[in-house]
Amino acid sequence: MQNAFFRRNLLQIVAAATISVFAVVLLVHATTTVGEDISVGDDLTVTGALTVDTPTFVIDDANNLIGLGTTTPRALLTVGSSTPTHITLATGYRDAFVSGILEVDGAAYLDGVTTIAGAATFSSTLDVTGAITSDSPTFVIDSTNNKIGLGTTTPWALLTVGSSTPTHITLATGYRDAFVSGILEVDGAAYLDGAVTAASTLGVTGALTSGAATVSTFIQGGGLNSTSTSNTAETLVATDIDTENVILETPNTATLTLTLPPATTLATLMDTDGQVREIMVKNATTTANIGVTIAAGAGNTLISATTTNTILPGKYGVLKLIRISETAFTVLMNIFGN
Repeated sequence: MQNAFFRRNLLQIVAAATISVFAVVLLVHATTTVGEDISVGDDLTVTGALTVDTPTFVIDDANNLIGLGTTTPRALLTVGSSTPTHITLATGYRDAFVSGILEVDGAAYLDGVTTIAGAATFSSTLDVTGAITSDSPTFVIDSTNNKIGLGTTTPWALLTVGSSTPTHITLATGYRDAFVSGILEVDGAAYLDGAVTAASTLGVTGALTSGAATVSTFIQGGGLNSTSTSNTAETLVATDIDTENVILETPNTATLTLTLPPATTLATLMDTDGQVREIMVKNATTTANIGVTIAAGAGNTLISATTTNTILPGKYGVLKLIRISETAFTVLMNIFGN
């Protein structure tokens, strides 16, 4: 009786020990399907594929890839069931692919080339140590030369707008320059502290303030118009005021009276009250005592800074035309060299 009791207790102890050993490490060497919940208290080693609540969690043992939400992962970690564009099955062993939204609450470090095909939102600081291209060539940062291009992939200046090549800026010296290949429009004040060279038309609709300067050709509109006449009276051609900087008048026989166009004609060139335009009129004759006298014209008020309205041979006068209204202009005249 005592021996039977002893043998029964010994079998219980051996069975408990055996179960405890198998509870430590569970080795599954063949295909196993578990239809119910399983609880493993310690290590679980699976030598083949593993699928949990397909396709919630899948391990592809043939390609050594993990899929979340997909049974055919293409990258080492694949989240979602769509197919990546840039990752292949052969090269994806070290990649991660997210088919939906990737949200990162903390810092994200992207050490390689980063391409964003769609919209991206950054709620905090974006620190990029390399180049950036957005909708090429709309926005480009050249990290090699430390330059920004808008509309070009090869910026020459620190800021380059447009794709043409600058004439005076080089890649080596452009680190502090800006280049605009098209029109530069400034609605507010513009301060040009250095030398200004206008190779083409410089249009100014507001006030132009200049420091000390030597003027070889009066800068404002277009070019130069030269007229030689034997008449004693003429009306200045309105289109010449619109297209030229300098009017060269050469009277041949006697003093020429040059009358400005009527205010209503000037108003077709300057369509906003307060607009200002300046031209230079030069007496280009070499004959002594033959002058060019400026007359106001209908609707214009001529105000001269000198005691005479007559420009002597070889001298010039600057006329500033100010639109007061559609039918009234004030013309300020300053004669130099008389």
